Amino acid sequence: MWDLESGEKSDTYFEEHHGLQGNHLPKECPFASLTESEFKVWKVSNSQPKTFSYSYIGVPYSLAFSQDGKTLAASCSGNTLMFWDTANPSQPPSRFKEARGNFAFSISPLGKLYATAPEQGTTKGRIISVWEIGNDKIPITSFTFPEQENRVALYSSVFAPTSNLIACGDNEGTLYVWDVGKQKMLHKLKAHTAWIHFIAFSPNEKQLVSIRHAGPVSRMWDIESGAAIAAFPNKATHIAFSPCSTIAACCGKKDILFWDIAQRETVKAIPQPKDSWGQLHALAFSPCGRYLASGTWWNVWMDKMAIRLWEVESGENIVTFWGHSSDIQDLTFSPDGTILASGGYDGTILLWDMKPYMDDVCS
Repeated sequence: MWDLESGEKSDTYFEEHHGLQGNHLPKECPFASLTESEFKVWKVSNSQPKTFSYSYIGVPYSLAFSQDGKTLAASCSGNTLMFWDTANPSQPPSRFKEARGNFAFSISPLGKLYATAPEQGTTKGRIISVWEIGNDKIPITSFTFPEQENRVALYSSVFAPTSNLIACGDNEGTLYVWDVGKQKMLHKLKAHTAWIHFIAFSPNEKQLVSIRHAGPVSRMWDIESGAAIAAFPNKATHIAFSPCSTIAACCGKKDILFWDIAQRETVKAIPQPKDSWGQLHALAFSPCGRYLASGTWWNVWMDKMAIRLWEVESGENIVTFWGHSSDIQDLTFSPDGTILASGGYDGTILLWDMKPYMDDVCS
């Protein structure tokens, strides 16, 4: 630290992890340094800082509750998986960090499984591994892409709700479906012409949707045959299946659209407030299917981004939550419907109590 009047060095402070950013400070003003797990506060003329621990999670791109609702898992930026005890959310999460340059993660709703998907087009990058939570030494199984596809980069992956199927989308618009138990590839589908950024299984595992980032363009697939069922008529950025697998809710430009899977047509639309036009980014049905939560993309005119709870039958906006200062990345309900978890680009995960707003919490 330097005294600007005299030009003399007044003191020296040591930070092991990161250099301190140069700054002008009033006299006697404390200053701080920040790492991913702690921050230190110094007082002028005292070279021993006070250290405070905290949990930096990065950006929570996807969220999932365990089947018993006791654990909330988040796939975060920096190739990190984090797990919280929902009964003690203030406690530091347990972490698993994939150090091999992999990109996409997915968590099996039924078991202690999660997948890592390769990002870089190397020999190791042609492998997708399946791991058991708590045992990150050796993967349970791995799948290798065909030799001619050694340039593949996966950008999305997801587990099927009740079985050992995994679907992955790559940077060239190809969709892959693997059977974990049988350790074989079921389908390789040329789904799109650009990278796939979103995939979702229907709860009954009969359908699969994929969304191309550019456009966007979304398609639905029959899992058994691998045939394309339909292309959604609107530019959906996110799709959520109802628990009964009969309806797919889509983020439209000015509406939330409800698409009947059997009839292959839009059967309902819920108009959105103007502050959400073209901004919808996340959707989640409640476990009973009577309610739908929606989250918005970042809006330069808004200090907080909206999370809205809708009654599906009436289209009524029951309540709006304002908490995140940037994009809502993902939404998920706890298995009993009492908690809605939201992950924001601002690096926070918020838990919302749904009991006051849902009749008997989906009884």
